[in-house]
Amino acid sequence: MKYAKKNIYRNAIHGIKLFGFLVIFIEIITYTFSFLVSGLIKKDIFNIIEGKDVTFGILSLKVLILLNIIIPLTINIVKQINAGLVADLKVRLTQNIKRKLLEDVNRIPIEMKMLLSEGEVISLFRNECEDISNCFLEFYYQLPKIVLSIAILSIMLCINPVFAIASLLPTMTMLVFINLDSRS
Repeated sequence: MKYAKKNIYRNAIHGIKLFGFLVIFIEIITYTFSFLVSGLIKKDIFNIIEGKDVTFGILSLKVLILLNIIIPLTINIVKQINAGLVADLKVRLTQNIKRKLLEDVNRIPIEMKMLLSEGEVISLFRNECEDISNCFLEFYYQLPKIVLSIAILSIMLCINPVFAIASLLPTMTMLVFINLDSRS
């Protein structure tokens, strides 16, 4: 049973698109917020110690240290809740794929059905579904990292454009080499 990729993706996310986007959005926000704000608070702590201007306008060292402690704890709580939502999302994806595969098997007329071994049936309804749901969950794992990288790059461009461009040169060079290598 070969399916078009588009058909598999459409059936996998049927009825759970909004839930999936919500789970990914929560992760993107918490991931980006935790790293950026924690980094800026640490920067403000050192700026107060050195007598420089602060980013957030909070001049109390005690408040900044308290924020530096509370923000990661709060983020950890949100990430724990989101981990449960991700597990639920994975189960929903797998169930949608299994349901679609079973519907397709049941639509085939009895006289046209090919006998499948037990191993093939188990593989069809366990391994294939897991692989597809894991493919979808890669978006959950990669998108927050991409958004954080873009946020950091934009901050770097505002602070020092020359340094930002210089730090991008190795990445851009690697992308060019990977593209050239994949074409050959």
